[in-house]
Amino acid sequence: MSLYSDLRGALRTRLLTVSGIPDAPQRAWEGRDFTPTAGTAWLRDTVLPAGADRVSVGPYARVRHLALYQVDLFVPALRGTEGDGPADAIIAAFWPGLVLSYNGQTVLVRSATRGPAITTDAAWRQLPMSIAVEMDTTNPA
Repeated sequence: MSLYSDLRGALRTRLLTVSGIPDAPQRAWEGRDFTPTAGTAWLRDTVLPAGADRVSVGPYARVRHLALYQVDLFVPALRGTEGDGPADAIIAAFWPGLVLSYNGQTVLVRSATRGPAITTDAAWRQLPMSIAVEMDTTNPA
């Protein structure tokens, strides 16, 4: 797999352990076609690369890749605070210091924050969550 496919796999695998999130097919996975069902909550995820630096870890230099895992929960706009519980559960599942493993790669959660709710249009209220992560790989040089 590729670096970001492994990173996405680790994060998405963890996300799917959270109870209360929308069931499939109400998930807009990155890179896949999706049309939301009116009146039904849905979830979107995106990995946003945020750079890479050479770091010394133990006796070897490594490349530390930084990224944001953006998770957006959409709930029907006129249902008040319906999405607060699932959004809080997602943030709680990605606590700082959490170590995830996937396909031989290790991902460290640096922070998890929830942004303010946004009414995107008359139909949807968006609850954005940003999870900052890092993943080290072998330095090729």
